[in-house]
Amino acid sequence: MIIEDTIGLPDTIKILHKDFNLRERSFSESFGNARLAEIDFMKNEINFIPIEGSETVDSIIHEMLHGLFAMFDINASMSMEDEEHIVSALATGITTVMRDNPDLFYALQDMLDD
Repeated sequence: MIIEDTIGLPDTIKILHKDFNLRERSFSESFGNARLAEIDFMKNEINFIPIEGSETVDSIIHEMLHGLFAMFDINASMSMEDEEHIVSALATGITTVMRDNPDLFYALQDMLDD
């Protein structure tokens, strides 16, 4: 089920020194692409299809990790399949930890603000 409006997401996010626009896209805009999200380094965008539950969170974190892998050049010595496997596992793991420990992430954010 697609959610009508993704509340609370910023319009842009910063990954290292680059700003990326977060852009909701509809299924009709996916042009047959089965992905729920993708990072576009040419347009500096993370496009995502808003879906109910934690899948949108997982998808956005997944694309942010692809951004970090590319910007830190972590992916230079690995295949696309290896990167996808690692990014998928990390994104789902981080999403699960966030969901199961919300107070931890509020406390960590407070520590960054101090």
